[in-house]
Amino acid sequence: MKHDARILICLLVLLAPALAMGFDPVHEWSDSYGGVGPQGVNSRVVIDGSGNIIVAGAFVSMVDFGPLQIAGGGYDFYVAKFDADRNLLWAEGFGGSGTEKLTALDVDSSGYIYLAGHFDEDIDFGGDAHVTQGLNDIFVVKLDPAGESTWSRSYGDDQQDYAFCLAINADDQVVLGGCFEGTVDFGGIPLTNTEPGFDSYLVMLDAAGDHVWSNSYGNDQELAITCLSVDSSSDIVLAGYFLADFDFGGGPLICAGLTDIFVVKLGADGEHIWSHSYGDIAQDGASSLAIDSDDDVLLLGDFIGTVDFGGGGLTSAGSGDYFLVKFQSNGSHAWSHRYGDVNNQAAPWPIVADPLDNVLVTGQFFGDYDVGGEILHSSDSDVLFMMLDTDGNHLWSQNYGDSEDQRSYDIAVDEAGDSYLAGGYAGTLDFGGDPVVCADVQDAFLAKLRLNPKTWLVRLDGTGDATTIQGGIDLAAPGDTVLVACDYYYEHDIVMKSGLTLRSATREAECAVILPQQQGRAIYCGNGVGDVRIEGFTFNSGQADEGGGVCCFNAEAVLTNCDFLGNSADNGGGLYVSSESGDTVELHGCSFIWNSAPAGYGGGACIDGAFLDMSECTFLFNEAQYGGGVAGFGCEGGATHCTLAGNSGAVAGGGMYFDDYSSCGMACSIIAFSQSGEAAYGPPDDVSALDCDVYANAGGDFVAGLSGDEGFNNFSADPLFCNYENWNVSLRSDSPCAQHDPYGQVGSKGVGCWPSVCTDYEQFVHCDGGIPTPYTTDVVISGDQSHAFLSGGSWGLCSVNIAEAPDLEIVGSVPTPGYARRLALSGDYLYIADDYAGLQVAYVAEPAAMELVGPGIVTPGDAVDVAVSGDYAFVAAEAAGVQVIYIAELPDLEIVAAFPPPSGGEARGIVISGNRAYIAAWGAGLQILDISTPTAPSEVDVVDLSAYADGVAISADRNHAYVAAGYAGLEIVSLAGGPPFSVHTIDTGIARDVTVGGELAYVADDVGLVIVGVSDPGNPQILGSAGTHEYANSVAVVGDQGFVAVAYYGLEVVDLSHPEGAPRTGSADTYIAQDVVVSGLHAYIADGSRQLTVVDVSDPSAPVVNDQLEWGSWARAVAISGDYAYLAQDAGIQAVRISDPYAIVPTSGLLATPGQCKDLALS
Repeated sequence: MKHDARILICLLVLLAPALAMGFDPVHEWSDSYGGVGPQGVNSRVVIDGSGNIIVAGAFVSMVDFGPLQIAGGGYDFYVAKFDADRNLLWAEGFGGSGTEKLTALDVDSSGYIYLAGHFDEDIDFGGDAHVTQGLNDIFVVKLDPAGESTWSRSYGDDQQDYAFCLAINADDQVVLGGCFEGTVDFGGIPLTNTEPGFDSYLVMLDAAGDHVWSNSYGNDQELAITCLSVDSSSDIVLAGYFLADFDFGGGPLICAGLTDIFVVKLGADGEHIWSHSYGDIAQDGASSLAIDSDDDVLLLGDFIGTVDFGGGGLTSAGSGDYFLVKFQSNGSHAWSHRYGDVNNQAAPWPIVADPLDNVLVTGQFFGDYDVGGEILHSSDSDVLFMMLDTDGNHLWSQNYGDSEDQRSYDIAVDEAGDSYLAGGYAGTLDFGGDPVVCADVQDAFLAKLRLNPKTWLVRLDGTGDATTIQGGIDLAAPGDTVLVACDYYYEHDIVMKSGLTLRSATREAECAVILPQQQGRAIYCGNGVGDVRIEGFTFNSGQADEGGGVCCFNAEAVLTNCDFLGNSADNGGGLYVSSESGDTVELHGCSFIWNSAPAGYGGGACIDGAFLDMSECTFLFNEAQYGGGVAGFGCEGGATHCTLAGNSGAVAGGGMYFDDYSSCGMACSIIAFSQSGEAAYGPPDDVSALDCDVYANAGGDFVAGLSGDEGFNNFSADPLFCNYENWNVSLRSDSPCAQHDPYGQVGSKGVGCWPSVCTDYEQFVHCDGGIPTPYTTDVVISGDQSHAFLSGGSWGLCSVNIAEAPDLEIVGSVPTPGYARRLALSGDYLYIADDYAGLQVAYVAEPAAMELVGPGIVTPGDAVDVAVSGDYAFVAAEAAGVQVIYIAELPDLEIVAAFPPPSGGEARGIVISGNRAYIAAWGAGLQILDISTPTAPSEVDVVDLSAYADGVAISADRNHAYVAAGYAGLEIVSLAGGPPFSVHTIDTGIARDVTVGGELAYVADDVGLVIVGVSDPGNPQILGSAGTHEYANSVAVVGDQGFVAVAYYGLEVVDLSHPEGAPRTGSADTYIAQDVVVSGLHAYIADGSRQLTVVDVSDPSAPVVNDQLEWGSWARAVAISGDYAYLAQDAGIQAVRISDPYAIVPTSGLLATPGQCKDLALS
């Protein structure tokens, strides 16, 4: 019966966002350089250590760089240098009366530029003139960073001599390879070729251009070195082709056909390490070589017939196909691929490895081409650009071109992983921005394509990338994140773009509030916009014809942890979604309160033609003519674990309204107390409920849309909310919805009430669990470890008895006059940084009867942190700096001294170590005060750090300060001897968790797991990273295995035995992993709404889910002690017996905490 099928679908709809397999290239900029005749042939590009771009290529007659034109004769070549913002720094042309061909370009650690190639007539490179000795001679040139010649060398005799490849090693030595006839003298013993055909040479020069060593390689046929590179140890890997057997020092390599491929690794002294050859009876060659951060070798070339590199034979489809092979550093085969069709595709394709060891390939192709993604089509020669991951899997591929000829000759990658393509083109070439247009026969192009997602920071004070949310969105490209700092944003009609994540800094709705003030809606997702994620916002006071808060038209979006408060529209007071093709909208953990569609449909939300996937959403006191909570037209899908209470449908559907074309189900949800209209209106065969509590709806419960649904394990009982009138729809412990077999809790909120209730509403801040959810919280533990004291904004202070764990109990609470932020415990007194109320003191010797001592003392600035030393409290008071308060004669408090923050700074965090106070000065850095005389503090130093300094900790040996620098990451300051100085900033992204093991720190952040070497705290180094499916929330390390809690996915296991290239080895799709702890052979995951998931990790490459507990509210953190796991949930702390990992059982009681419990620790 289809009624049952819809219920099953509703229950199985999970939060599973589509994950792009790689980040498609995004156009940053593209430029064209033209003139008379063909330009840009055989272009080369490199990036120096400062991010400057050096490009070189051939030109005829004249090339125009805009502010500078270079004139030449026949085929000459140019070298130009641009800064990172693509401003031209200088350009030079080199040529004579003949043809000069540049074949290689590189840059050393100091920014010196090296050129290599060959010439057939006399030439001057700006120093000595070079006279050709024969048909073609070799040149090598070194330019300084300003483009002036440092030295130049030429080599050759009266026959043919060519340079094909050049690389600079770690010691700034030059390694040059090519081929020659006759004799060539590089400064050592002359190299002589006595046989017909070409021999190859390999020469090393020092930084001054002087000979170090040189070797020749040849036989009675032909042997050519066509490409080479150097690894981190200055070992040399070279490749090419040969026509007859040859021994590089490891035994003869046998040529099986017309030409075969050789790959050889030599030491920095030129001595043989390993060598291999590959080929069959046809023609095979190598054209491009790169080395990644693991010193693994990437080789690309062309072949006809069949070639086997160790992974099975590759067979060409036409007269010339490509191969791409990866060898491990020891020469063993890692993987290999073939690319080609019936056309002859053989031409040089350059390759490079990015900082994450992904493989980038560019070049050109003809016809229809399959490189692993969608078939690429070209009517002539198009630019090809593709990326493989480090294991050789296709991530994406693109082509650029029109009906004329376009070719990419080289590629470079900067430290951020963004790419630069250089080549030549005719016609029009569009990389995704403004197309470049060729002015003559062929022009040169240079394009920057961004290959990695970027986070754009929005801050009202101008310290971010944009000051408005719309401004941040305008900067972003698909795959990027727009991160919005906590604040109020008076914007309206913000237009989203496809592929973006819009996220508040804390991911909580209270963090960033968008206030259109009835001038429009908050956000609009327009026609065709897809893959949009919006997380952690409040939309308040929006007004529009459709969707007062958010409107999505023919768009796909995921909204998480968003609150729609007091918006209005004709339809969809809070949210309106319309789709002509069944687009999916996902709503998870969202609240819709006091929204209205007074003359239309869907007071909270209206869904028209879309597929609805909704979980853990709350609809309170919304009103409309039809569907006070939700209205649907031709929509499908459903909702799980939602609460709809107190909504009004004046005509029909107090909770929900669906038309005859809708097919929606609801499971494990509450529809109660509708003030007008029935629980759900719609055709009974198309609207269904399972395991729901439907109670006291004004127009009836199991009527209309729910008529006859009583038999589907639904029931009708007072849900016993904690404080429904004040927006608190958490469940009392005796609620019939707290545990309803077989699926557990019913409704959107957890189980548990607490003493405090929400009474003082602040504008635009609503109650979450009975109190205004604070932006900041703090916790300290009593000296005897029997009690925890918690602060949390406007609800003040509470104490928790932790002596009888796992049985925990809130034993006392006391409000504070301000907004309690951070705490310091000294003896029987707790000192509270109480924001605008200054410093408050509580007597806590009897935690069940805590009381404030006196009226406190108001500080000149808002008190945000406090530290106590002896008879004095030191308060960080933002713009008022540090306030020193005498506390020895309580309840009397006296400000006895103050010290201002550094210029432009605010005191945000403070810690005391010895006779020093260390202040995190937001906007300035780390301020250090001498407090040996507390009444006369003096400034020791200010260390200029990131603008985001917000907290500080001091190492036990007092040698280092660790500064939490917000979006900039972790900054480390040396305090050991001499003036303090910033040692290093580790910009890992947006770090969420860190664990340290030995000499390594493992950071969970937006890109996944980042591994930092900390053996020398003064010089921490990012050694490697392992990308995860979504952002990483937490990491646990056991031996050589890293266990990562990955949002919207689950558990991922990373092999840490080689930190520089840590691969993912296994994963288990649990749900929305928030935190992970490993104990024995099991990983325990705080898994969002699924609470606790136990995963067997005895085989890290194949983790298996043992058991999963769905109980209570959203789980955020987990700690293990003996046979118990302790979960930090939104509603409090839950103990779970885990003695049998295959049958975990929650204990009977939940310790409710004021506010959302986000973390916990055991002692």
